[in-house]
Amino acid sequence: MRCPNCGQRLADEARKCPVCGTVIDEVVRINIPEKQAEETKISYAGEDVSGQSSGTEEHHSFETENIDAKQCFPAMPMKWYKFLIYFSLILTGLSNMYTGVQAVMGMQYGTKEQSAQVYAVYPGLHILDIVYGVLLIILGVFVFIVRQQLAGYRAKGPKYLLIMYIASLVLEVFYIGAGSLLSGVNLLTSSESSIMLISSILVSLFMIGANKVYFDKRAHLFTR
Repeated sequence: MRCPNCGQRLADEARKCPVCGTVIDEVVRINIPEKQAEETKISYAGEDVSGQSSGTEEHHSFETENIDAKQCFPAMPMKWYKFLIYFSLILTGLSNMYTGVQAVMGMQYGTKEQSAQVYAVYPGLHILDIVYGVLLIILGVFVFIVRQQLAGYRAKGPKYLLIMYIASLVLEVFYIGAGSLLSGVNLLTSSESSIMLISSILVSLFMIGANKVYFDKRAHLFTR
């Protein structure tokens, strides 16, 4: 039995609550079991309702998080994002794979006869072209992985995009540097080659920085 005033547990024969001093007379003694039974019933009913609602709460938890995110962050333009996933990355991936196939087959030198002449003079260049071509093909496949990550609003998407730009820049510098060493010809002495390399480096650095800022501002969207 419990005290009807403070809830202290009492012996069945208790006449007075030792905590709050409430007198337990016969009327109160009779009413206490009924009151406690009713409270217990209400408690169980509350647990049932809670159990039934828990599934609904879990079902809508993700939607609630999205609503909270929209309320906390202002709407931001996504034109550059759409340009990347619907055009730029697709074109870049196809271009890398096509250029890679050309490099593996030596097609960048013109005909097969011209490629054979170049490789006869610089045999190490043939191996370099094959390695460069294979890496370009792999990079092309990675570009499509990046595109899928971004399109699915994956958390790693923006990071993969920056890795893609860095890998592309490193691969180009590697090819020009290794080509100069193997051929014995400094390709950077050519004004055209120098301008192309410097332009490529500047563009790559700009894209890395611009995309870092762009996707950092939209990090709350890429959480999957």
